[in-house]
Amino acid sequence: MLAEFCLRLAIGMVAFLPLLPADRMHPRFFRTQFLTSLGLSVVALVSAWLDSDWTVRAYLGLAVAFAMAAALAWTLEPPPLGAWWAPVSTAVFFGNAFFLARGQPFAAADVATSGLLLGGTLTAMLVGHSYLISPGLNIRPMMTMLAAIALTLLARVVFLGWEASEVPADSSLDVVLWLIPRWLIGIGGPALFGFLTWRTARIQSTQSATGILYVVVICAFLGELLGMLIHRTTAAAS
Repeated sequence: MLAEFCLRLAIGMVAFLPLLPADRMHPRFFRTQFLTSLGLSVVALVSAWLDSDWTVRAYLGLAVAFAMAAALAWTLEPPPLGAWWAPVSTAVFFGNAFFLARGQPFAAADVATSGLLLGGTLTAMLVGHSYLISPGLNIRPMMTMLAAIALTLLARVVFLGWEASEVPADSSLDVVLWLIPRWLIGIGGPALFGFLTWRTARIQSTQSATGILYVVVICAFLGELLGMLIHRTTAAAS
């Protein structure tokens, strides 16, 4: 579970980087994103080592290598192959998600959409902090990330709705009751506070918008962790 959560978060940490202007964002921002994904991929590799075969271990090792190379590249200005690190790293992390899902498309889609929501909200919050070190940065990067979160949240709603329709009718009452806070916190929370963030960002109040994004991140994390716990409980019971 730890390896899967780390990979989910790492996916979103790098997947949205091509949407952000490298010529306007501080290079430290991209370096931090890749360093964070490096730490997450290392934790995933260590935690999954005993329960995985050599194919999964090799692919997790590849993710570590790419994240390390990208982080090192962004220590230089301009970074070599700067535009390619994010999409290539994203492809590697998506491949890891597919391997951990044991090649099941439905499970891989769950990991991918969850990761985009987790990492997207955290990236948006870090974009908000970039306005403190880059005062001349316009509002477009934050608005871009908010639009990306909205689309990701919509995809997550579609996926979870499909998943809920597949829940057996004889499921335990505990599972059904846990789905309610999972939806309210994990979907309703980011939707409500994401809208408030958008309204605040429109009036150029980036510090207030960043503060609200903290709540969006917390709701997304709690919701996805609840979802993983529910999935593990139902899988163990079946």
